[in-house]
Amino acid sequence: RHSLFFFFVRSVCRASDESSSSNVPPWSNPVLPERIATKKKKNNVRFRQHVNPLARQYQQTTLLPEQWPQSVFTDCSKPLHLDIGCGKGGFLLDLAKVDDSFNYLGLEIRPTVALYAKERICKHNLTGRLDFLGCNANVDLDRILNLYPNLGLVSIQFPDPHFKTQHAKRRVVSANLVNTLAKFMSQSAR
Repeated sequence: RHSLFFFFVRSVCRASDESSSSNVPPWSNPVLPERIATKKKKNNVRFRQHVNPLARQYQQTTLLPEQWPQSVFTDCSKPLHLDIGCGKGGFLLDLAKVDDSFNYLGLEIRPTVALYAKERICKHNLTGRLDFLGCNANVDLDRILNLYPNLGLVSIQFPDPHFKTQHAKRRVVSANLVNTLAKFMSQSAR
């Protein structure tokens, strides 16, 4: 009986949160920096493992910085290494330190994780060569690659496989994603 009550209260709170910020993509929520700061103070930088990519809030397009990518990358003539589902960004941070022949862009659907990764860029002195965007790759990829069409390398590491047929629609790697990548990748791209 008590668990039913708490379920009801939690669902009402979620509904009110979603309705109050229904026009704002989750990656632009002004509360995000506060949440990250609280986690850091508690030395508890843990994040949700999964989100539902089909939820209405994750179907919105992300807000890109003005004049993106020129406002973020120092040299936009370099090919782009795109990492889809970058998590906290460790792979791209390490790679960007040793190879400066690419600009690096990580896409992450979980808003707090994307912001955490973005905060790590300055700490590693990689401003101008590396960026992280919070977005749903299946929603925003075409728009992002239209703005930075020089795609040289794509990495997708350990995507959630969603083995059950009923959950196949939640997969990151879909026919739509592959077709979008193929549209922007040259013969020499990997």
